[in-house]
Amino acid sequence: IIDCRQELTRHTSFVSRLWVEEQVRDLPLNPEGKHYLVFTGGPGTGKSAVMAAMIRSADQPVYHFIKRYMADWDNPDRFLLSLMAQLRRKHGVAEPEETAKLGAAARFLRALQEVSGSLPAAGHEVVYLDGLDEAFGPRAQRELLPGLLPGRLPPRTFCVVTSRPPEDLKTVVDSGACETKRLEDDPEVEFHLQTYLSRRFRDDRLGLAADAIAAIARRVCPVFLLAQRGCNRLGERLDADQPVPRSEAELWEVFSQSIEEDFGRDWRALEV
Repeated sequence: IIDCRQELTRHTSFVSRLWVEEQVRDLPLNPEGKHYLVFTGGPGTGKSAVMAAMIRSADQPVYHFIKRYMADWDNPDRFLLSLMAQLRRKHGVAEPEETAKLGAAARFLRALQEVSGSLPAAGHEVVYLDGLDEAFGPRAQRELLPGLLPGRLPPRTFCVVTSRPPEDLKTVVDSGACETKRLEDDPEVEFHLQTYLSRRFRDDRLGLAADAIAAIARRVCPVFLLAQRGCNRLGERLDADQPVPRSEAELWEVFSQSIEEDFGRDWRALEV
């Protein structure tokens, strides 16, 4: 089993997004019988933070964060076997000797099938997988869904996935097994950004006016990463006993400078 708990602690400043929580809660009730729920979003829109919050709130979650350059976390065979082992441990379902000779994808599917058959009448199981677009590293992504993951899941088993929006996800949508949601379409995303900024400014003792916070939220929406980097820069100024800007124009100058240093002058491409 791959231990990904450090990702849960890395994403602790999450602002509750009820729209996301409702989508996950209602997944087993989907009248169309779709077993995948895929949240897509551009860079910095909070995909991993959303996933970490869902995992923390779940009971004995089965999960994995696919991360490039993090040991073998992006190795499909390794993380599928990790998910398989978590499923079997959680439900007390031993792996048959003949199954152990199969490939990782087949062993993962077999575990899901056996768990499906062992669930109580009203039970269901959800597997959480973050960063699907990072599987296989820079290789073409057409093999992911279906391919790496099965096109359809056994009864009462579900998978919540986050990913940048690669075109290959259309194959799952066409199969009728997947529901896709864009994090940018969250109707309250700007409100969540304001909440995040207000919390950060309060915790960092910046004491900024509500109208200035709202203005910055509008400018960075829907990219949470931009808000985070700007807040970090303001905190650095505070720690260095430098004057903290108060007006919207002065605040935005600090935010935009920080963002350009991190992402370059074409940082607005992150908003797409």
